[in-house]
Amino acid sequence: MCDETASLGSCTLPGDAMVEILLRLPVKSLLRFRAVSKSCPDDEVRIVDSCNGLLCVHFNRTSNIILWNPATRKYRFLESPDNSVSFYCDPFFPYIVLGFVPETDDFKVVKIPSSSRKHNIDAKVWVYTLSSDSWEEMGAVNLLPKGGSAVNLNGCLYWMSYNNSDNGRDIVTSFDLYKQVFGQIMVPNSDSFTDFTVKKLVVLNGCLSMIIYSENGLNVDHYEVWMMNVQQGVSWTKRVDFSLFSKLARPVGSWRDIEILFGYPNGLSHELLSYNPFTKRARSFQRRSSVGGFKVINYVESLESVEGS
Repeated sequence: MCDETASLGSCTLPGDAMVEILLRLPVKSLLRFRAVSKSCPDDEVRIVDSCNGLLCVHFNRTSNIILWNPATRKYRFLESPDNSVSFYCDPFFPYIVLGFVPETDDFKVVKIPSSSRKHNIDAKVWVYTLSSDSWEEMGAVNLLPKGGSAVNLNGCLYWMSYNNSDNGRDIVTSFDLYKQVFGQIMVPNSDSFTDFTVKKLVVLNGCLSMIIYSENGLNVDHYEVWMMNVQQGVSWTKRVDFSLFSKLARPVGSWRDIEILFGYPNGLSHELLSYNPFTKRARSFQRRSSVGGFKVINYVESLESVEGS
C-alpha cells in the first residue's frame, strides 16, 4: 500500500490486492488517510460516505464501489453501472452518496454526474438498491452538484447545485430515496449575499441547515446559520450569526448534531476547530493526517448487514 508514510516505490500493486489489504485494516487505521499518494494516482481509493455504520468506498481505477461494515468485516462489491472510469474525481463533490431508506429499512447508493459534465446531456443519475443488488438508471438531470458534501437526512439527500436552466443560479437539489424523485429548494433570501458568498449544507439539531459566508480574500469575518422549517412550507429561518476567532478557518462539516467543524484551506494548519453556534462554545484539536484536503465523515459502529435481503 502506498501512502505518505509507507511506499513501495513503484506503486505496482494490482487493484484486487489493494482491495484485500484495505478491507483487513482496522477502521481507525483506514480513517486516518483520505487517499493514496499522488505518485500512484491509478490506485486512488477514497471513503466517500458513511451511513448507519456502513462505509462507501470508491476505487478510482475501476470506478467500482464497496459497501463495507468495518464492525462486522462484511462487504459487498458494486460494479460500476455505466463503465465510467474516474467518475469520482474530487472528495468535496457529492458524486457518490450513500443513504438509508427508513420506509424499507434499506440502503441506496446514488451516482450523480460531475459538474465537469454539465454540458453533457447524456450524463445520467444511477441508483443502487442494496436489497435487490441492482442499479437503476434515473435518466439525465440538469441540477448538477456545485460542491460540498451531500447531506443525508430522514430518507432524503440534499446537495448544492447549479441550475442550468436559470443561468447557473444556486439551488438546493433534493432526492427522495424512497420515491426516487428529485426536488428543488430555493436558497435563503439574504441581503448579505454577494458574488463571493459560499453556501454549505450541514445537519444541525436534526434539521437541514445552511452555513453562509462571503469569501472575498483570505479572511472571513461573518457567518450566518439558516435552518429549514418544514412545518412552515419548506422555508428557511436565520437562527444565528457569529464571527469566529480565526478568520482563516472554513467550515468543513458538522458533527454531534450541533457542532460545526472548521479547517484551514491549502494546508495552512492541521488544526481543527469545533464550534457550537448556539452556545458559542469552541475547542480545537489536531488532525492526525497531514493531507491538505480532507472530508468530514461521521461514522458510528453498527451491525447493519451489507448482504441485502
